[in-house]
Amino acid sequence: MLFKKFVKQYLNNNLTKKNIIVSGGTSVINPLKILNQIKQRKKVTNVYLLDERNSKNFNIQNYFLIKKILKKNWNISKLNKNFLQKKNIINFTKKLKLSKSLILMGMGSDGHFASIFSESKKFNKLISLKQKPNFIETENLGEPFCKRFTMNLSMILLSSKIIIILDKYKKRSLFLKYINSNSRKNYPICSLVNHGKNKILFLVKKKLLSIKQLVRIYG
Repeated sequence: MLFKKFVKQYLNNNLTKKNIIVSGGTSVINPLKILNQIKQRKKVTNVYLLDERNSKNFNIQNYFLIKKILKKNWNISKLNKNFLQKKNIINFTKKLKLSKSLILMGMGSDGHFASIFSESKKFNKLISLKQKPNFIETENLGEPFCKRFTMNLSMILLSSKIIIILDKYKKRSLFLKYINSNSRKNYPICSLVNHGKNKILFLVKKKLLSIKQLVRIYG
């Protein structure tokens, strides 16, 4: 199915409240542009950040990248230290459980997703399903090298659908390499795919594919 058609159907379903959760990175730019073309009658869809760079430099914050693209009809929430207060996390977790949430995320070339890096000191806490759904502040990580806020895996899996954007040949090749590796635990994306199962679709060339379709076509 085409990505645009899928999202139209998702947004036009008025039976439940809807959220769109977006990661940082350049992979989300084109999908967000498609999203912005879809007209909504009212400003009803909430947009939240999957992760954020904890920096005073607006130019590297995911919020401002997303806000530049989604200019109209979207309620976009910032992700900062206030969001990490216990009462806010409890309320947000309830909201995810009572609504349908769609996640758009990229994958780093090292296999990280959101701001969950294998080298993080908090990696086990971020990836363990024994942990309650939560937002966690990391140490300095990644490129740009900075502290980050990110959903843990338990919170990510509260969403009803997760779309992983594999927009480039290199990303598709790396993903297929990681899921077939004997060292899968070294690549965070493998944990997401393992636990997300039927919730996950892959965006390739404006089309959505299941993992079986992805492997058959590009494997």
